[in-house]
Amino acid sequence: MGGNPNRLGVDITDEDPVAWFVKGCLEAAIRHTAECDTKDTDDGKELCKKDFNEKQDLVCVQNDEGGAVVVGDKEDQTSLSPAKGKRRVPNKVKVRVHCKKIFSRIRKNWGLISDTLSEESRGVWSDSMSPGKSGTRMYCVNNLLLKTMSEGETEFLKKLLPSYVNHIAENPYGSHLPKLLSWYTVSYRHGVSLVTERLLVMNNILASPQKIPTIYDLKGSSFGRSAVSPPPGTPPPESPPRRGSIILKDNDLMGRILHIPRAAEVFGQLKRDVDFLEGHNIVDYSFLVGVRKDDGEGPDCGTPATDSSKEVYYIGMIDILTQYTPMKRIETRLLGFVADENTISAVPADQYSARFLGRIAGVLEIDNWELVEKEPLHEG
Repeated sequence: MGGNPNRLGVDITDEDPVAWFVKGCLEAAIRHTAECDTKDTDDGKELCKKDFNEKQDLVCVQNDEGGAVVVGDKEDQTSLSPAKGKRRVPNKVKVRVHCKKIFSRIRKNWGLISDTLSEESRGVWSDSMSPGKSGTRMYCVNNLLLKTMSEGETEFLKKLLPSYVNHIAENPYGSHLPKLLSWYTVSYRHGVSLVTERLLVMNNILASPQKIPTIYDLKGSSFGRSAVSPPPGTPPPESPPRRGSIILKDNDLMGRILHIPRAAEVFGQLKRDVDFLEGHNIVDYSFLVGVRKDDGEGPDCGTPATDSSKEVYYIGMIDILTQYTPMKRIETRLLGFVADENTISAVPADQYSARFLGRIAGVLEIDNWELVEKEPLHEG
């Protein structure tokens, strides 16, 4: 498995034995998930309500080599005796696997085979905090990204999953929505504290064996949407995606255009995805864009530009678990005292979606974007 030089944050090593052990427990849980796929957990039958409420508790302990291994479910906990290693780590870590059958179906709809999920979890893991204001923690390994969720996001995910499953089934090839691959809750004792993390596993849009030096997070708004302040008429600096990264924003685009193949078709699929989000009153999502030069170092999952720029693009949507709630309405009113409401991010879902699409249409050079048909993107 090739490395990913674009992983965020600081690499997890055994110098932090607790983080190292918890990382091992997540690896073990992901491998367990993949094994369940191999055993044909998804029998193809119509999904029912109990599938969306399914939970399985796994218990991980340290093995003789100091790594983590799944030893059983919650009924086995009383008989566990952790290995007698030198590492000072939790005696055991409980990993709750949520909606196993649901995510098995989702992974199949995305065309992801079980062995791929298992292999992607093996490698160098990194740990970072989100550059945004959410305080989200992120783990990155190869092509996978694991993000922590708040309790509110977790509750909303439960409500969103049935519709998400249907949307991906209808748009399996070209949807720009995050590829949600599995969901875990990790619990363990650290000293006197009980640590709980809710983790959503998804694809890493910026996964590439080559470094991606420039990254944009686009929402369509302009108030507070500047990461840098370059001299007038000069492009923003590169945004190194590791260790103290700068994620560029809307105002840093400086009129940049993405020359992607089949731009109108890509945009038609984006309209379908945005309709889905608006229908669930979702706001605050972003269009993530990574840009690098094609250095001819071999095949890659990026999209080559159609012009002579020799650029390669990485695109997709992120952050789809925030609704326009009463608290968001208060934020809209408060920001309205200091900025034009048309420029702020905290606006109702219909206003957010229209402005978002207008921004991306400009980046893709789509004229009369309102007339573009909402057709699913097909392979070709």
